[in-house]
Amino acid sequence: MRGGVTKRHAERIHAKRRASQRYGITLNKYQYREISKMIMKGQEFVLSRPSLARTIYLIEYMGKQMKVVYDKKRHQVVTFLPYADKL
Repeated sequence: MRGGVTKRHAERIHAKRRASQRYGITLNKYQYREISKMIMKGQEFVLSRPSLARTIYLIEYMGKQMKVVYDKKRHQVVTFLPYADKL
């Protein structure tokens, strides 16, 4: 393997950046993993499935409702989408 950033790592960086930008929260690695585990356990509401590998969820975390895209292949959150009151 070449010494670059993996897709898995790039997705994590992107998701944390979007969480900060769109919801004003800074996630550490433990909080980020906790969100992914909540989704894997089926504790969150599915909004849509735009593809076989990606699903959009509505989650409640740190007192905020957020829309997240989850990558089933890598078992992690890919990005945080802007939340609109009218879904």
